[in-house]
Amino acid sequence: LGNLFLHEEAIAAYDAALAIQPDEHEALNNQGNALGNLGRHEEAIAAYDAALAIKPGDHRTWDNRGYSLAVAGHFDRAIKINPQHANAFYNKAYALSKKGDLETAFSFLQQAFEIDPKYREMAQTDADFDSIRDAPQFQALLASSEALENQG
Repeated sequence: LGNLFLHEEAIAAYDAALAIQPDEHEALNNQGNALGNLGRHEEAIAAYDAALAIKPGDHRTWDNRGYSLAVAGHFDRAIKINPQHANAFYNKAYALSKKGDLETAFSFLQQAFEIDPKYREMAQTDADFDSIRDAPQFQALLASSEALENQG
């Protein structure tokens, strides 16, 4: 349902699943995603917290929680748990860019590109980076990342 952008219906389905099995970590994480997609971030954070109470080492949930909080420190936990999780680097870059720390944001974005080149492609059109896409540093990062990928 979430993939069909039917987020309210997805939340209801997760509620039903959690009524049957309240300790289902994935249902809580996915419910948080659906809530976040609706802009209900406080509720999303509560769902992620419940999921983390069950499985505290899940880097995906920490990453999702960090995105909802838009506070870079929470991405650090996901990165520490799995330093090859490109999405956490990518989301931390976004959070840092929103806070105006572009130099550090570009550093984390570069790391995401190095771990998984698909993030370079995503960054070119992702609305999260609209405000910095025209910055010379952003364009240089895209170009250097593409050159490295073409060499490899």
